[in-house]
Amino acid sequence: MKAERISRASYTQEYKLESVRLVQAGQSCAATAKVLGMPSQTLENWVRQAAKGQLACAGVKPVSAEQMELARLRSELARVKMERDILKKATGDSMDHCNTAKIFSAGVKKFNVFLGRSFSSFAIRSSCSCE
Repeated sequence: MKAERISRASYTQEYKLESVRLVQAGQSCAATAKVLGMPSQTLENWVRQAAKGQLACAGVKPVSAEQMELARLRSELARVKMERDILKKATGDSMDHCNTAKIFSAGVKKFNVFLGRSFSSFAIRSSCSCE
């Protein structure tokens, strides 16, 4: 009969750093590990790795410059596509309106009118030929 495998615990980078900070603040590794509910050997390993500057998160691989550039370009492409879709929708909605902006003045007050809708509280319609 096979014994069931116990899965290894994985910890976040923030958790590791905070645990190491507690030890570096003066608490013992054994006491800190007991409070956190983890093996003291694991915490001692983290403290040693942090002293060398090699403390890394589980599953995190070093990222090359090409991978960083690729991630930046992908996010920029997603942003530009979203902006394009917004502009497509905006132009599709305004196809039945006049696309001119006019400023009407009535004494001291100025009214901006665009697409036949007033930006002020007063309803002023533009007098373009498309209406």
